[in-house]
Amino acid sequence: MASARAIKRQQAQTYRMRVLAVIEATDTFHTGQQLAQLTGLTYKQTVDALNALNNLAKVARTGRKFTARWGKVPDPLDENPVIALEQAFRGFFK
Repeated sequence: MASARAIKRQQAQTYRMRVLAVIEATDTFHTGQQLAQLTGLTYKQTVDALNALNNLAKVARTGRKFTARWGKVPDPLDENPVIALEQAFRGFFK
């Protein structure tokens, strides 16, 4: 029988996978509330998963606290820095 800690750990990894799948499917940056709606998780579950993914360098974050937007980590090998900066600014206005 699995312990409560093991079940919680598996559940947290599932939350992370759900959030990461949504982020990787889009090119724009989203707020935590938007990601919560897209994943079907609560806001707190989403933010906890995003913070864990950010610590693992799987997602990028712009802004602080309630103005934060989350998105894909840019791949520096394939992108021109000017194009990457322009896409980042366009992500704010979508």
